Amino acid sequence: KSSGHRVGYDREKIRIGYYSADFRNHPVGSLIAGLMEEHSRQHFEIFGFTFGPNYHDETRKRIAREATIRC
Repeated sequence: KSSGHRVGYDREKIRIGYYSADFRNHPVGSLIAGLMEEHSRQHFEIFGFTFGPNYHDETRKRIAREATIRC
């Protein structure tokens, strides 16, 4: 009998990851921060994967409030 869940899937939230070198004061960083702020925390888990330097500006702080950042 099916439990209604997919096999191997035990999360309630959908995970979304964003990759960018621009998690900083940059036009792309500002757009990504705004996009992340619009996701429903009830339905989504947000991750940011960056391959750029660890900037400590306001845009990076906005992104860090909305997502788990991985370098």
